Amino acid sequence: DPEYETVKRSALGPVSYTNLPGGLYRFVMTGPDGENGGEKSYSVIINKEKLLTEKTGFRIAILAAIVAAGAAAAFLLLRRQAVKAAKEREKERISKELNMASELQLSMLPGRSSVLTDRPEFDLFASMDPAKEVGGDFYDYFLIGDDHLILITADVSGKGVPAALFMMISKTLLKNTALTGISPAAVLNEVNTQLCDGNNNNMFVTVWLGVLELSTGKLVWADAGHEKPVLFHDGAWDFLKKHQGVALGLIEPELLELDDDPPFVDQELILSPGDVLFQYTDGVPEATDAKEQLFGDERLLEALNGSATQDPEELLAALRKQIDGFVKDMPQFDDIAGSSF
Repeated sequence: DPEYETVKRSALGPVSYTNLPGGLYRFVMTGPDGENGGEKSYSVIINKEKLLTEKTGFRIAILAAIVAAGAAAAFLLLRRQAVKAAKEREKERISKELNMASELQLSMLPGRSSVLTDRPEFDLFASMDPAKEVGGDFYDYFLIGDDHLILITADVSGKGVPAALFMMISKTLLKNTALTGISPAAVLNEVNTQLCDGNNNNMFVTVWLGVLELSTGKLVWADAGHEKPVLFHDGAWDFLKKHQGVALGLIEPELLELDDDPPFVDQELILSPGDVLFQYTDGVPEATDAKEQLFGDERLLEALNGSATQDPEELLAALRKQIDGFVKDMPQFDDIAGSSF
């Protein structure tokens, strides 16, 4: 230290070096030499032990740990970004596939032009709104010859892709069997047998199937656990009484044979000019509002009787408006399908 002071020996005391980093130090003290005259120097080598944090190995380890932590953080960040990107790609892929499945499913449902070309005897309109991208509700209508119109409304258990797959199977079986010309009850009985075979997931489908003889207005129909049809006759709407059948695919044929009450029964109705029949799935009466109230059969009947039109397309649009007004902002809980003719 270039700035020093001279003190008496008796004034010297211990010196602390706590502020010095670890290492070798030479402490030099110069004072007068009383024996020989002049000055005499005294020196002491001080080895202050380095703290752990001052050691090179520790600093290297800390640096390595920082580098490793940074690398790990960068790796995790990149991995998360990669996983997120992969999830987004997978989500986009699934979305595209579901959209394609939805388009394919809707393309399987008949359009107006498929049966209404040059047929002034009747008017018909149907629609299906799935709760998800794809659903299990469906309808079908087609002619057998020139005088018989087949009408089908059905609801598969569950929602989403499994219901859509079961819907396609059920629709194909119902149409192919109905085209053989057997009665509606016989169609339901035959399709039930086919759907029960290998149905390990215990899926089922409720069905209303009718055959309308266009020349006479005679409607023969059978029910498989479906909703009650509603008829407009003599200026008013009312539910038709029906035999409550069982859903298809639910009970094995041999078990149904043990019951004295037949599972599927043909019922007949003569339609007059101006009559309108409305059939639907349970997504209509079970539409739910924010208070968990159901739209129900009474509101359905009130909505139909309050409609200013019996035109099938306008009627379904008016009914859907009533349902949307009832549920308001609540999400659609179930698929909704309806048909009117």
